[in-house]
Amino acid sequence: MAFLFGVGVGLIVLATVGRAPGTAPELGGWALALGALAAVGFVATGLIQRLPEIALTAGLASIALAFSAVLVGIGALSRGARGRTTWLGLLLGGLPALAWIAFVVGGLLGLGG
Repeated sequence: MAFLFGVGVGLIVLATVGRAPGTAPELGGWALALGALAAVGFVATGLIQRLPEIALTAGLASIALAFSAVLVGIGALSRGARGRTTWLGLLLGGLPALAWIAFVVGGLLGLGG
């Protein structure tokens, strides 16, 4: 569900921001903000294991933000925003997204605890 929410947020950002010519770099800023929040949520999920409710909330937020950052970053690149903010946003959002995908695949294969 968090994945779908993240895709929805990404699509809304792509539909509303950077549509006018010359405003595509704004999407890079959005990708950076979403990616940074996804990375913080991912780290918080690992650090707050003693409080399971908060860790679950941080994890779900990280999933949604990571996939929306990746979607917005790809949209920014396709619209010509190839600045540092776009690439850093893709990196910060892509790392948690890849980690969550690895956790899901590992869980499906029966790896881990």
